[in-house]
Amino acid sequence: MEKKPDDFQMDGSTRLADIGFVKEDFDNFVTYCHNAFNVKPHFDSGTQERLAQNGTVKDLEERVLMAVKNSKVGSVGDK
Repeated sequence: MEKKPDDFQMDGSTRLADIGFVKEDFDNFVTYCHNAFNVKPHFDSGTQERLAQNGTVKDLEERVLMAVKNSKVGSVGDK
C-alpha cells in the first residue's frame, strides 16, 4: 500500500494535544488501563493539565509501566 503524505503516524513522541487527548480523557484512560492491565495509573489534576497540554504518548506509556511495576495485584492481566 502506498503511503500518502497525509497519513497520520503516531509514536512515542506524538503530542497528546495533537491527537485530541484532553484533560477530560484521563478518567477513560485510567478505566481502560484498569480493564486491560489491572492497574490504575495515578494522574493528579496538575499532572493531567500538564500532560494534556505538553505531554506525549511516551509520557502516558511511562505512567502505565510505573503502575504495572508498583502493582501488588500480580501480573498484568490478573484479575
